[in-house]
Amino acid sequence: MLHLPLLALALVALLPALPATAQDRHQACLQEAASQPAQALERAQAWRQQGGGAAARHCAAAALAELQRYGEAAQELEGVARLVENEARPGLLAEAAWLHLLGGDRDAADAALSAAIEQAPSDVELRIDRAIVRAEGERWWQAIDDLDRAWELAPQRTETLLLRAEAYRRVDASELALDDLNRLLSLEPDNAEALMQRGIVQIELGETEAAAMDWRQASDLDPQGEAGRIARENLQRLEATAE
Repeated sequence: MLHLPLLALALVALLPALPATAQDRHQACLQEAASQPAQALERAQAWRQQGGGAAARHCAAAALAELQRYGEAAQELEGVARLVENEARPGLLAEAAWLHLLGGDRDAADAALSAAIEQAPSDVELRIDRAIVRAEGERWWQAIDDLDRAWELAPQRTETLLLRAEAYRRVDASELALDDLNRLLSLEPDNAEALMQRGIVQIELGETEAAAMDWRQASDLDPQGEAGRIARENLQRLEATAE
């Protein structure tokens, strides 16, 4: 999940500011990080000692990520963010946050995303990312706050409604979850994930027939996917209970 956006992002953030020889060295280091990360890490660390700056630290972060040393990689990437121009920092901090999350440190991931949001308060992706991190830590109301802001900024982003509906369910606000799912399905009536989730909410509200209808439709729409599988399992349990 991590290394592809990480590599692509730093190329955008760093290369315009580098002289041609440093650009070539940076690209070569990144390529080596993908295939021989331990060797690339040694080269990047040596380059940093020679004054390689942000480019060297970024290559070290990429190598550390490939070695699954996620916490160290995140710290290197945060170091890169401090060295580059302001407009490049939010994206680098967001990548550092995902590295922290892969390393199991939700608090550090939250802190990195919060720092990114300070730099770019209207960035919808950052708000959604922080909501996901907070949901991972079951900080549901804080996740809802971020999703509220994301929805205000980009009401066309229907995945925000899906995430917020899940958060509302977790805080026993089933009616609010249902509102979000109904709004989403009015825009995307064939969204199997939303239908599966709405079925769960319908059960919580005591609407078993409506739940069964949603789960049948989700199963039909997504016969091979996760949403369809969960819908079928829920439907089977519902039918067994009715017998």
